[in-house]
Amino acid sequence: MIAYIQNGVLSINNQLGQNQQLELYNASGELLISKRNLPQITKIPLEKYPGGIYILQLKSENQTCQFKLVK
Repeated sequence: MIAYIQNGVLSINNQLGQNQQLELYNASGELLISKRNLPQITKIPLEKYPGGIYILQLKSENQTCQFKLVK
């Protein structure tokens, strides 16, 4: 699993398998984005969100990964 922000775009190379779910939260814990059934490579524009710390949570059927991202 690789996740990074570059030029205002969140890029995720997902290797968790089928039925993944993505959730992006701000530092206050507010859910900003929720997506299901992700392709292996996902790009999400983040230009409308201010700079700061974000929590990316990726879930599959039997695994959860959490990342802290700084924009």
